[in-house]
Formats: sequence, structure tokens, C-alpha cells
Amino acid sequence: MASFAITQLIVVIALLYTYQAPRALCDTLTSRTSIASELNISDCGFVCPRPKLHQIDSRFDPSYSTFTQASDQCAATMADLAKKSLEIFILSGQSNMSGRGGIIRTTAEDGYMSTKWDGILPEECATEPGAILRLNRNLDWEEAHEPLHADIDLGKPCGVGPGLVFAASLLRARKYKVKPTGPQIGLVPCAIGGTSITEWEKGGFLYNQMIKRTKAALEKGGTLKALLWYQGESDCVEKSRAEHYEQRLIVFFNNVRTDLDKHDLPIIQVAIQWPAAQHPDFVEQVRNAQKAVTDQLEHVHLVDAYGLPLASDNIHLTTEAQTKVGLMLLDKYISTGEGKH
Repeated sequence: MASFAITQLIVVIALLYTYQAPRALCDTLTSRTSIASELNISDCGFVCPRPKLHQIDSRFDPSYSTFTQASDQCAATMADLAKKSLEIFILSGQSNMSGRGGIIRTTAEDGYMSTKWDGILPEECATEPGAILRLNRNLDWEEAHEPLHADIDLGKPCGVGPGLVFAASLLRARKYKVKPTGPQIGLVPCAIGGTSITEWEKGGFLYNQMIKRTKAALEKGGTLKALLWYQGESDCVEKSRAEHYEQRLIVFFNNVRTDLDKHDLPIIQVAIQWPAAQHPDFVEQVRNAQKAVTDQLEHVHLVDAYGLPLASDNIHLTTEAQTKVGLMLLDKYISTGEGKH
């Protein structure tokens, strides 16, 4: 009887060893493999933590249970790396900053007319993938692409503006001993078509949104470099608007600098043109106001859109003209010393 009990005990021990030994060996190999792969270079070019092999089963560790969650970790790591050197630019104003370059009208078979972007990008927009980011409507960084304002200037056809040309050309103009990789410029689109300067007053929805979006971008890391501002056409339709434009613009610029806690924030504005305006004298008054503000405030600069090609509506810049504006903004940013890197 005793010998039978001993035999049973030996069998139990053998079974336990048979089960546990391979499992222990597997755990050891898995642990070593996980450590070796923990800091692999990811597909997006950055060092990202990899999910450990023995944690893929959600019953053990839900935080690594799916590929999507692992990808989110990679994106988070990319954002962390971007914090160190991201240069942030605000794009604001009205439709010509939002971008109407390349907007065409199409007619369906039933006679319905619509407008859309023709999808043609100027070669000046070309850059390395991932080098330029845009802050989307959800306040998340994503790779910049035209139309930059598609999810911001809603209800209107958006096309090419000056922002992406500016950013891509800025990167090409830089001279590096060692060329950086990853995100370098962050664009914060805020422009809304058809808006007057009074709609950008402090406390108003548009102003609050611009400040909120800019602060959200800064909280993610980076340095605010400049405000690129293109607005004024909507203030050429009434005499009182044109007469008060200069003072309202000064107040607006000062408020932006105060609320972003950057009193020397470089601001580069675009002087408007509107040859087909009903009141050309109001247009000239606004243009003069834009020039006067440049003289009155430090670190405020001006480029002039006068004479650039316009679309058939005689107010919105063509893709060719938007490209020119982007390059003029860049030249002003560099030539004035504001763009020292």
C-alpha cells in the first residue's frame, strides 16, 4: 500500500515538472526577447516602447492588449520628442489665410453647382514626411497637408493658402551641420473666411478659439515663433469699419501678445488688395492702417499682396499668388532677423 502511494506521488511530481519546466523556459526566453526589443526603432522613425510578448494577451495586461494601443504609444513618444525643438506658427485672419487657391466650380448632371479644391499642390509645399505638423480641430498634432484649414474654416471650400509654403520653404532655407529628423514646425490654423476685425476682439469666439488652440499647442511642447496674419477685406465694406481699423488692429495685436505672454511676439501681416471692391477708397484706408500699425508696434512687419493674381471672384488669391505670399512671409521672417534659429 505504501509503495503504491509513493508511486502516485512520484507521478504527480513528474507531471508538475513536465508542465512547469517548459513554461519557466518560455517565460525566460520571452523576457529576454522583450528586453531586446523594448527599444527597437519604430516604423515612424523614433524609438518607441514595444509591447512585451508575454503581455499581448489582454488577460495578463490590458494596456498592451491591442496593436492600436501600441501604436498610440509610438505616437505619444513622437510627440514627446517633438517637444524639444518644435517651432510653432499661428495662421490667422480670414479667407486668404485660410486658403482659396485652386478652388474650382463644378456642375453636376442635374445642374447643381459646387466648389472644390483642384488638388494641385505647388512644388514649394514639398517637404520630408513628418517634418511639418498641423494642429487639427481636436487639438492634436498631425502631419500637415493642404487644405490646412479644412476642419477649421467649416462650410467653405478650402484650398491652398500661404502657410504650408512658408513652413516648407523655411526648412529648405535652413543650413544644418546635422540635418534634424522628425517634427520641426507646428502650424496652428485659426483663420475663418469672411470675418471682420471686430469678430476677432478679445472675449469673442474667434479670439478665444485662437488663444485656446495656441495654448494647447504650446502645452504639448515647442516655442511660439510668430503670428502670420492676413485679414482686412471685410473691413472695406463700410466707412466706419475702415476708419476704426487701425486702432482695432493695434488693440488686437497687443491683446494676443499679452494673453500668450509673449510681448515681443513677431507678427507678419499681409496688406490686402481688392481691385473690384465697391469702395476702393475704403480698401486704401485699410491698407494705410496696416502700414501705420507696422510703424507703431515693434516686431510687426508687412508684406504686400497688391498686384498678385486673383481668382475669377477678384478677391481670393490663386495658388500661384498664395505661393508668392508664402515666400514673401518667409523672406520677411528671415530678413528682419525674426527667424534666427
